[in-house]
Amino acid sequence: MAQAQSAYDPIQEGRRADARLRLHLPARLVLLNRSAPCILENISLTGARLVIEKPPKVGEFGEVHGEALCEFFEVMWASGRHIGIAFDEPLRPETLLYLREFNDNFPELQKRGIKQLARAWVTGEQE
Repeated sequence: MAQAQSAYDPIQEGRRADARLRLHLPARLVLLNRSAPCILENISLTGARLVIEKPPKVGEFGEVHGEALCEFFEVMWASGRHIGIAFDEPLRPETLLYLREFNDNFPELQKRGIKQLARAWVTGEQE
């Protein structure tokens, strides 16, 4: 006798539906009771992996802010200082393309920004 197949598939449980883009960009988590800096390690249309000093608990909600990013999320898993978040709404593919390009150019942009700050400090200019 054939068994009815259940909707739950343990092999697929926890698997990502979308490919991940590897990054190393600063971001900020805004939670109900605090905000904290974090590093965006990877991202897809539906979620991201972050590194944060004091991770929120699984099931907590918040907002992640970064370059071209301001998304509501839920914490899906936590392990040490790493967390996985699921976005409330999928990102647009254009956002991922922009983040990839920004990530590739981030070290140079950071270096230029530091030079501009140093130059302004030496000359006494204020922004």
